[in-house]
Amino acid sequence: MLYKEKKEKDNGSEIKWKLYQEILVVETKRVLVIIRRWGTKRTSMLRKTLKLDMLVLIAIGHKSMR
Repeated sequence: MLYKEKKEKDNGSEIKWKLYQEILVVETKRVLVIIRRWGTKRTSMLRKTLKLDMLVLIAIGHKSMR
């Protein structure tokens, strides 16, 4: 897991990081389930923009956790 990289920090921030990772995973799965239900061409377009959004979110998350 990515949060293991943060072990050098104190225990409080380590727990926060783990929680953050779990929330991100849950949210991603939820969004992907909604997309799967939709189907069609719109979905592939949405999926592409969503991937970009998720990458941006993850990048912002990493910066804020440092």
